[in-house]
Amino acid sequence: TTYIGQVLGGNGAAAMQMADTLQRGTACDVFYLYQGAHGGTSADNWANGANWTTMATYLPQALSEIPGSPTYADVIFISLGANDKILFGQTEEQSYTNVATLRSQMVDEGWWVPGTTQIVLMDTPRTAIMGDWNGVDLIRRRFNDRITYVTSVGATYLDEGIYTVHIDPASLTAMGRSAGEQVLAHIPKQRSTISIGGTRISVGGKKVLVHGA
Repeated sequence: TTYIGQVLGGNGAAAMQMADTLQRGTACDVFYLYQGAHGGTSADNWANGANWTTMATYLPQALSEIPGSPTYADVIFISLGANDKILFGQTEEQSYTNVATLRSQMVDEGWWVPGTTQIVLMDTPRTAIMGDWNGVDLIRRRFNDRITYVTSVGATYLDEGIYTVHIDPASLTAMGRSAGEQVLAHIPKQRSTISIGGTRISVGGKKVLVHGA
């Protein structure tokens, strides 16, 4: 899986919990997580800036270290939007356009396979400073991908004196668990058969991701 973005105050907690939930719920002995996370960045930084340059350098290296050397991600977890609004004053349309550019580039590189790679979108913190800004909704409506949506409704926020929109780590962990469970719901179970008295019957197996371990 690949984690792109940075939930304010999150430090990857949601992505790590999602990966752990997926590992426990599938037949994978190990679930590999590449974290492309950096605070204070916007979707534009990832699509056109230094974060894209860094990811283009290190994501292929990370994939090559996985047994079997897969060329694409099974799951991409995207957490972008808050900084687009708060720090850079991006409109919803501008933010969507930048994420669409990021998607197009990842598809061209072969890391994001439409129809196969599962996408997790985490919404922006639901606080007064965000107003009714919701660029994530444009992605949900316009992207033709397998999308899981994780809401911040019900999350607890920390007042750290900067924007006052940092999500409590426990809430981020819960959101990551929810993301993993939703992705698991979309993964088919591998069927297996056993023989009893000469009769072969089908039994349910574990959920299996595309690559496995």
